[in-house]
Amino acid sequence: MSIAEKKLFKKDAADAAKPKKAPKPPKAPKAPKPPKGAKGEGKKKLKKKVDFITETIKRERRELREAKRDHSIKAQIQRFVTMVLAVSLIVVGGLGCLASNYSTEQALEISMQEIATESAAQINFRLQSMLSAVEVIGTIAVLSDQTVKTAEKQQMLDHYAAYFGWSSAYITDDTGRVYTLNRNISDRDYYKTAIAGTPCFSEPLVSREDSSSVGVIAAPLWKNGNIGTTPVGIVLVTVPASIISDVAAEIHVSEHGGAYIINQQDIEIADADYERVVAQYSVSKEYQLDSSLKKLNDMHQKLIAGETGFGKYTFQGETKYGAYAPIGINGWGLMVTAPTSDFNGSTIVVMIILLIILAITLAISIVLSRRMGMRIGVAVRLC
Repeated sequence: MSIAEKKLFKKDAADAAKPKKAPKPPKAPKAPKPPKGAKGEGKKKLKKKVDFITETIKRERRELREAKRDHSIKAQIQRFVTMVLAVSLIVVGGLGCLASNYSTEQALEISMQEIATESAAQINFRLQSMLSAVEVIGTIAVLSDQTVKTAEKQQMLDHYAAYFGWSSAYITDDTGRVYTLNRNISDRDYYKTAIAGTPCFSEPLVSREDSSSVGVIAAPLWKNGNIGTTPVGIVLVTVPASIISDVAAEIHVSEHGGAYIINQQDIEIADADYERVVAQYSVSKEYQLDSSLKKLNDMHQKLIAGETGFGKYTFQGETKYGAYAPIGINGWGLMVTAPTSDFNGSTIVVMIILLIILAITLAISIVLSRRMGMRIGVAVRLC
């Protein structure tokens, strides 16, 4: 190989080793020039699109404001109608409950006063019947006859006691000495009243015979059995003191109601709870220690004064109704009581019925107010 060929070979090898340049991309064809007037039309189309979008946004905003206004009007109407109806129903319901409670108390006042008055009259009749029986015995001439033996007289008295159900019956002389007991009772108030010519019924007292609590009925023992002459002693009959409490225990205004009798000193002399009688319970004394008894104490003072009435009071934390009336013997008075809880049933039923009506009416009013609000909202939108 010649020198010239070697040089040519080396040149070709060097050219082959060099990296080849990437081919240039073809030039993009030039966009054709728009014809005259096309540029103005494009701007108009763009403006129309912008105007359309702007109007759409304005319309949507306007509809949103109107929807909010409609919703606000409906809500305000619903709130107003609901509030008016709710307040009206609550007022009506409250007045209904008050009217029911008031009418209940008025009916109770009338009925309890009638019961107290009638019961006092019945107690008076029963006590007067006992007094009359003893008074009749005082007109039996044999009992005042000094020639008749004491044993015969006592046998007669025992017969009457068994017949009438009395505990015992005795007679005294004009000095107060009980013949068969050889005991003097001239210091007793009932003896002083009877020897003066007036029959009487004593308050419960302790018997000197057996220390039991008894009531004593006493009447004059007239000379020769002639009423209005000179008493030569008295006839005295003893009965269990609880007999008066038994009479009071028969009086019931309600399931938990009761009755008791007080004397002129405001001491209980008859009560279904006989322990109160034994303890000589007195409201006026207890009132000095417990001011919550003021209303009850006021009622007792009116009763002692001979008045008839009705009231509400609190005793040992329980609210009660009370009606009172004088009995007409020894200044005694009858108190008829009943807890208010015995009469709350009708008021509670009325309240439940009113609450149910309130709930139903309120629900209906809410539905109607929504419909009304929607109609008014549509009308406002059309305006």
